[in-house]
Amino acid sequence: MTARQNGPVTSTRTRPSWHGFARRLRRPEKQATGGSAVPLVAVAAAAVAILTGASPAGPAVADAVLTGGFAAAVAVAAAWAAHHRGLAPWMGAVAGAVVVNAVLRLPRFGFHGGSALMAGVVTVPILVAGYLWIPHAPGGPVRRALRVGAIGLGVFTALSAAAVVWAAWRMSDGSDRADAALEAVRAGDTDGALAHLDRATSDLSAADRLLGSRWFAPARALPVVGHQLPVLAEVAADGADLAEAARTAVREADEDLLRDGPGRFDLAQVDRARVTAVDVVEAIDRTRARLERPRSPWLLGAVGRRLDRFDTRLADVGSDARLAVDTLEVVPGLLGGDEPRHYFIAFVTPAELRGSGGFIGNYGELTAVDGRLTLSRSGPIEELIGTAPFGTRTLTGPPDYLARYGRFDPADLLQDVTYSPDFPSNAQVIEELYPQTTLQPIDGVISVDPYALAALLTFTGPIEVSGLDDPLTAENAEDILLLWQYLLFDDDQQARSDVLGEATEITFDRLTSGDLPGPRRVADVLGPATRRGSLMVHSIHEQEQALFERIGADGALPAPDGHDFLALTTQNAGNNKIDVFLRREIAYDAQVDPSTGALSATVRITFHNDAPAEGLPDYVIGNTRDLPAGTNRLLLSVYTPHALAGARLDGRSVRVENETELGYRVYGGFLNIAPGSSMTLELDLLGEVTPGEYRLTLAPQPTVNPDVLRATIAPMDDVGGWRVTSGTSFTVVDGAAEARLELVEDRVLTAGFVR
Repeated sequence: MTARQNGPVTSTRTRPSWHGFARRLRRPEKQATGGSAVPLVAVAAAAVAILTGASPAGPAVADAVLTGGFAAAVAVAAAWAAHHRGLAPWMGAVAGAVVVNAVLRLPRFGFHGGSALMAGVVTVPILVAGYLWIPHAPGGPVRRALRVGAIGLGVFTALSAAAVVWAAWRMSDGSDRADAALEAVRAGDTDGALAHLDRATSDLSAADRLLGSRWFAPARALPVVGHQLPVLAEVAADGADLAEAARTAVREADEDLLRDGPGRFDLAQVDRARVTAVDVVEAIDRTRARLERPRSPWLLGAVGRRLDRFDTRLADVGSDARLAVDTLEVVPGLLGGDEPRHYFIAFVTPAELRGSGGFIGNYGELTAVDGRLTLSRSGPIEELIGTAPFGTRTLTGPPDYLARYGRFDPADLLQDVTYSPDFPSNAQVIEELYPQTTLQPIDGVISVDPYALAALLTFTGPIEVSGLDDPLTAENAEDILLLWQYLLFDDDQQARSDVLGEATEITFDRLTSGDLPGPRRVADVLGPATRRGSLMVHSIHEQEQALFERIGADGALPAPDGHDFLALTTQNAGNNKIDVFLRREIAYDAQVDPSTGALSATVRITFHNDAPAEGLPDYVIGNTRDLPAGTNRLLLSVYTPHALAGARLDGRSVRVENETELGYRVYGGFLNIAPGSSMTLELDLLGEVTPGEYRLTLAPQPTVNPDVLRATIAPMDDVGGWRVTSGTSFTVVDGAAEARLELVEDRVLTAGFVR
């Protein structure tokens, strides 16, 4: 082409027009031939690319369209670039088809997206070259259309990505609100819980509306963005349903609604609360099932982290919700919904120790009828003992209990029946003996000691008790009931019984007729008492007992599990209250062969009797064994899975009793510890534990002064090459592990080994 005739004559090369390009494609005599094959090559490239299974967006149809379209575009762009270089367009199309299908099949390497980045590095130059040499008519409609389409797609993708992040943020905020609602429920703040759940519902519903809207549906076909939407949309919808179900559950379980007047629960409302709690559990399970599905590797890190956080919180809430369902299922039965229920309350004192805590000083009978609780009977334990002549009550079980403690006549001496460290065993004894005493069968047993009674006074407030100058409060109840009442009333046993009886009657009357705080407050106050064995519960009904076991209120001795175990109890054998002054120190040194589980251990128990020899009432430091005042006579029992290799008392070899109970070997006997003195018993043990990680379970006895324990674990000397590398509650030093702690609740210590 030449310039216009009236101007300078120049030669210039211009991009060919679309029509000119098409004419040349149809003229086989030109050098660049084969243009008619380009569409066929592009279609073939698209079909082969679809078979790669590439998933740029997620939905199958969108993935097929995007993958096939991308391959076809690369093939056509390569054809245009080839034509510009004077080559046959079909050759360029074939080359482009081969290249794009090769990069779509690249294996994953390096970081996630590395193969996709490589595909972009290879194909983008082809697409750019093809774009620059698009044959066009004057005005470039194809170029402009592509430009407008690319800009529009980019803007829509950016807006969609921003919307996804916003929805994920609202979902995270909704989960925060749900968390706050759970805390409010636990604290008994129903109004606060409902307010937080309203906000949670609003946040999750907003995310659901956005992600489920029609105008947002095309975003599912966008590369990368499409991977975020399905899981977010489903979880947002489930989360909104969950928040609404939780709102209903909170309203149904409102403490005020569950009450039907003073001292009575509305059992119909309890059942409705159970139904809504089940709905919450099902909604949580649905949502977590969505979250646990395999996720696209293209899920944005910020989105994935928020979903993980949401899932973690749902797991915590789900545990509480399941516990709520289990509790609400048994509550109607516990409260006498089907038939009247009767529960024996044992008020025990560790000032005179027994296996599961202490001597029973007073008792009560709690009656539940159609949701109403009353303390129908109470008094000193002697009142029950005297209702039947000695030898008329019989005891048939449990077998291990009878074998170890039958010699102490528990059927007649009801105050002493708490011999076993396993509270379910003691409760079964009471459940058998009480009907022989009162003709009233019972459905369960509740054990309460001064620590638990002090915790209950947190709910009732101070109470006035006849004979005490000051009110009994949560702060002073332990000291008064463990020691000061004995000093105040000296040998007036009736006055002491009256004080304890009146205190318990007033406390339980207020508990059964007044308002209680929310579940979290109750758990915070009673949890420590339950964990230390001050408050224990047993039921003859299987489902109810399973609940008590689940919440750790059953007081059961842990069953043997093949790992290491240690527990010890002392029973007061002087019939006094001297155990207020008893302190015990325990040292447990074990060596194991990690490969075989062989174990050699020494348990060293030092008893300190801080009681004075005079100056206190006989009821406290005297005894019925003609021993000097202040002497602590006790029966020791050491529970272990291992065989005894030797025993020493203050360094001198001694023989000890060798018995069994609940799958454990029990070693011990009677000891007399003089006032102000100490005594040490050592036991050498041999046995085996499960090879591998070492685990030691410690089950303390509820005592006035918690045991102080030091434990060490190390590899055996003759199996060299092993050392301790990690431990729970252990400090690892020089290949061995050591733990020092105060035993106020069950503990599990673990240690790992490496060669």
